[in-house]
Amino acid sequence: MRNDFAIFITTHERPNDQRTLDWFLKSGYTGKYYLVIDNMDKCQTEYLDKYGTENVLVFDKKKYWEICDTFNNRQHLAAVLYARQFVEDTAREMGLKSFLVLDDDISLFAARMPKNGKMSRYTKVKANDIISTLPKAEPIGPKKLLDLLIIAPTTGNTLGKMANGITDTTVTLAAKAHLRNRRPVVIAVSTNDALGATAKNIGLLMNCKYIYFVPMRQDDCINKPNSIVADFEKIPITVLDALNGKQTEPVIIS
Repeated sequence: MRNDFAIFITTHERPNDQRTLDWFLKSGYTGKYYLVIDNMDKCQTEYLDKYGTENVLVFDKKKYWEICDTFNNRQHLAAVLYARQFVEDTAREMGLKSFLVLDDDISLFAARMPKNGKMSRYTKVKANDIISTLPKAEPIGPKKLLDLLIIAPTTGNTLGKMANGITDTTVTLAAKAHLRNRRPVVIAVSTNDALGATAKNIGLLMNCKYIYFVPMRQDDCINKPNSIVADFEKIPITVLDALNGKQTEPVIIS
């Protein structure tokens, strides 16, 4: 997971009801996350005990109350603006390139997917919708559940299995099931062996219809000469191109 990204979850007196965090962890998220509480929170000790000092950020609410304007004549301490301003300041100090700020009670995500240059299909994602087993992955094909499938990061192991038709993991079975509908699969390579034994598998997949690669580069040509990693910031443009049947170029970038 990238070191320049983090999730901040603003919360207050609910250490035992963290729906947003539970959703991300169940989804397989392994990156940085922080629960943001104020120094007036009566459950501060419980947060620290349960999630650890490395994952809990405590800010001085009175300090931010004094410097923030809520555009309300009756400015009160209950406004979430103070926590959000603290997150903005903290993210800048951490040197994060991007970050996500969420409330603590989210159990559903909704989105629209781009298709043929237009936004279409309103998609709802719930925590219990996560596909984590082979039986759950198989219906992707017959039920035509997806417009596009992204595999990011794609390891050398997954590349090898996909190239050789092995579908004994949730990811590879999902890809096989999805491809039967002649719909795009976007691959974001991340493996130390891309220019070694895995090179032939990448070549085979590049020649397959409906498979598209996120532009990639060598990440350390001196110490890891066979290693290649996709530019994950180019996933959105690769998705848009793939939905229109086009491979984002150049595939190999410097």
